[in-house]
Amino acid sequence: MCRDRRYCPIMTPPDWLPLLPTTATVGSVIAAGFYAAYTIRHNREIARMRATLDLIEKAESSEFYRELIRVFRRALAQKDVTKRVPVDQLLNPQTPEEVDQRLKILFFLNHYELIAAGFRNGVLDSSFYADYMRGAAVHDWTVVKEFVYRMREPEPGGHPHPNTIYEHFETLADEWAWETRHEGKLRAQGKSEAQIRRAIAVFRANPKMTRPPA
Repeated sequence: MCRDRRYCPIMTPPDWLPLLPTTATVGSVIAAGFYAAYTIRHNREIARMRATLDLIEKAESSEFYRELIRVFRRALAQKDVTKRVPVDQLLNPQTPEEVDQRLKILFFLNHYELIAAGFRNGVLDSSFYADYMRGAAVHDWTVVKEFVYRMREPEPGGHPHPNTIYEHFETLADEWAWETRHEGKLRAQGKSEAQIRRAIAVFRANPKMTRPPA
């Protein structure tokens, strides 16, 4: 700090005045950059939510998709397990009706795999979809996983990579099943619903974060 003003250099207006436009320009560029980044991110989030909602609406309004759900539920999701279709029959259908049934179940699984891949690649919004379908997705994987595991078993002349069939759906179902268990654990600890939502949001935003046992 200059203590003796007699020897302090003083910038006269002609000296510092030319710096104002440059400073203002730099500030404007920085502000515009932050705003543009925020706008891009916000627009992407809106686009993901719209794409997710469109996918749900098209699926729910499609008679073809509703038929896939009916076939899947009749074959694998009946409460009376004795009425469920044996996995061996699904793996080796013998009649045209059984072939059609297997094909529709595979189409139904393809839908889940597409959704899970969309989440993985940032095309769809997983949190928005989870609020609507998390429980159903976990349940559907639970009743179909034996069939999928059996399909993954290598066969001569079969699928070249059988161990990857519906891997995205399996990963998603496992993550959501963990969320359900973790939420129950947090409720037992007396956490509020707002605290639970924030905790789950942290794990969804950081999928590589180590998850505690639930």
